[in-house]
Parts: sequence; C-alpha cells; structure tokens
Amino acid sequence: IRCQDNATDQPPAIIPNAPACDIKIVVTGDLVMAAGSQINANNEVQGGKGGDITITVGGDMTMCAQTGTAPGGVCSAPAPNTPGALISATAFGTNAGDTGGTVTITVGDKATAVGAFYMEGGTTGYGTETGAKIVVTAARAAGDISITSGSTYFTEPRAVVEAGGFNRNSDHQG
Repeated sequence: IRCQDNATDQPPAIIPNAPACDIKIVVTGDLVMAAGSQINANNEVQGGKGGDITITVGGDMTMCAQTGTAPGGVCSAPAPNTPGALISATAFGTNAGDTGGTVTITVGDKATAVGAFYMEGGTTGYGTETGAKIVVTAARAAGDISITSGSTYFTEPRAVVEAGGFNRNSDHQG
C-alpha cells in the first residue's frame, strides 16, 4: 500500500512541496504482513511531510521477515533476498517542515487482554536489513512511532523500529 508524493502515486503531475497522504487501515481480525510487503506514506520529491499511518487491528498483528519464525507458523519462508515487511513514513526533503509522519498501531484490546503484536528479526547491516522494519526518519525531525497491544508486544532481535532525524544542511561533521 503506497500513498506517496511521487508521480506514480499522484498522477499526472507532482505538486511541489506537497506532503505524502495519510493511510488508515482497520482490520477486524488478524493482520499478517508477509515478507516483502510494504505500507508507505513517504515524501520522496522536493519538500513536504511524510504521511501519517494509522493501523487498528482487532486480533493479532505479525510483521514477517526472511526468517519465518513467528509463533503459529503465520509467516512462510519467502523467496531468497526478500526484505522483511516494512512500514515507512519518511520525508526526504531538507526544509524546516519536512518531518517524518507518525505511525500509530493499535492491536487488540487492553481491557480484555486480547491482541498480540509480533515483529520477526533478521540481519541488521545498514541498508540491508532483512527483519521487519518500521521507519519514520527525516532530514529535519522524525515522526513518532506508537505501538499498543492488548496482550503481548514482542520484537525479535534485529527487527528494526527506527525514528530519527538529522540536518543535512548542518555544519557538523562526524
């Protein structure tokens, strides 16, 4: 699922400095994001904000990786070199308002202790991660990531939850 600011997603023309659009997903049962699947609200062209992603799941949510190790066998082993499931709300511009979007995930119901959130892990080489990944980075300021589960929250080692920002126009070097 993609709702970005590039010409592929918003034909026929790019709107200068337009934000990526928001995505809202509501699932009454379980949600399994297979390895290779993506939910993207990235701002990729010129300036603008990454879109906000809101996911509400009535049952359990699993983000699969190349490993296919989630309990209950819900993730099958994907084809070789398939990246893990990805949720991204990134902004690539360098203007002051070019911030990452927010990712808000609510799984199950805390009052009834129903709903498990599970992210499979993988390798963590920079830019070559194979585990499930949630990213809200930006050149200026990242958005927030909020994950609430009714019963269980589990992230395998080397799954990636990344929120960060840096100033590309900075005089700092490091």
